[in-house]
Amino acid sequence: MGVPVQDVRNPDLPAPRQYPLELCELAVRTYRTAEAKPVIRRMAEELGVHHEALRGWIRQAQADAGERDGLLTTEKKEELPPPLCFPRSCKRTAGLRARHDCSPLSNG
Repeated sequence: MGVPVQDVRNPDLPAPRQYPLELCELAVRTYRTAEAKPVIRRMAEELGVHHEALRGWIRQAQADAGERDGLLTTEKKEELPPPLCFPRSCKRTAGLRARHDCSPLSNG
């Protein structure tokens, strides 16, 4: 039997990108420069990416260009402080789900 692999990622670092940045940029540029806007699902399938990933990239590019309200620009997102992390006991009592484990001494 194999030995279970322990997750040793640092919770303070962002998750690794699933798609290369160049692919994201190419996909957004292709969508934005198309004369007739392509169907996102079809375009995503052709690029080999998930349609919701492509939709998110397009929406973020629109926010960055000032074409979409209700989303922070990439620049504004980078200015935000890191999210708060609560101790496990608070998570259980509040019924919150954690994306990663936090030590009892983390911001809470």
